[in-house]
Amino acid sequence: MDIKAIGNNEAESENRTPCLALYVSSEAEAIAAKRRTREVALAIGFPDAKSDELSVVASELALNLVKHADGGEYRVYEIRNENHHGLEITTRDHGPGIDDIHRVMRDGHSTAGSLGLGMGIVNRIMDELEICSPIADKFGCLITARRWLQGADQERAMCCSLDIGISSRPHPQMKVNGDAYVIHKWPNHVLIGVIDGLGHGQGAAKASESVARYLGDNFDADLESLLLGSHQVSSATRGVVMALLRFNCDDQVVFHACVGNVDCRQWSRKEKSLFPQRRGVVGSSMPSRVRVSRESYRPGDVFVINTDGVSSRWDWDDYPQIHGLSASEAARQLMLTHQRSIDDATIVVVKVGG
Repeated sequence: MDIKAIGNNEAESENRTPCLALYVSSEAEAIAAKRRTREVALAIGFPDAKSDELSVVASELALNLVKHADGGEYRVYEIRNENHHGLEITTRDHGPGIDDIHRVMRDGHSTAGSLGLGMGIVNRIMDELEICSPIADKFGCLITARRWLQGADQERAMCCSLDIGISSRPHPQMKVNGDAYVIHKWPNHVLIGVIDGLGHGQGAAKASESVARYLGDNFDADLESLLLGSHQVSSATRGVVMALLRFNCDDQVVFHACVGNVDCRQWSRKEKSLFPQRRGVVGSSMPSRVRVSRESYRPGDVFVINTDGVSSRWDWDDYPQIHGLSASEAARQLMLTHQRSIDDATIVVVKVGG
């Protein structure tokens, strides 16, 4: 761990792409920061377990803004340098600041005017941690925490030039999300799965999570096998509807398979298309034959996959600016505009670089 106690000047950072910006002043906003940071981590290429670790860091840093500064800025960036690719979280507040930076790194230290137990966790999980306090007129604190992809995770993340953004939330009256999603990268391939457990609440979450685990364990199988396997593992649950996209980056080809009402569309510079759906429920009433479609893609193309918690009554022409947005910002805007209050909602946006 590289811990830096910085004076009044902020440190320069690597090349950064903004993915998330929030003002956090309540526990509900801190929870949102945790959830959305995990989504960004998955999209960048961190596997599930490491994305969970980053969500813990997000929770600690966001809650510190609430507990010790009456609110502050919370930002997440995708970062790159010549050799590495990763995620950066920054928080900035105008609270009382920190008198002894190294002392607050010790577990068990907590005072009304300092950060607290969570900084020890942040210190252990992140690869780099920089703390600048005070930042102006003897007040405030700026924290920058970075985690880099390593080894095989780094190779997977760099394999395809795809910008992936995710927005997902539970039914407004539920605490658990009945939707799930999977993003798995390996050399020259990316698998994206969007899964909607029937109904909502715990039963829907159990169904979608069982399929998400199966996809994570068998990501490199063909799409037909993945759907049939998902059918088997979810047969003891209420079932799911789902869509899969598998990108072959060498050939610039994407394969698609879907059972149920999960929308998937593609927008190229010349054409707008909606991928076919097959009626049925994975886990109970699978179609007798799985249909896998194949389409080419090129730099600049945009894909959107969403569950029925997001209205399908929108058109690409309503969003002429979408090519200029990051995938994360595009997913957020589509969710804000078209989410429905009667169900869980998930939307994944994929932008092809080049």
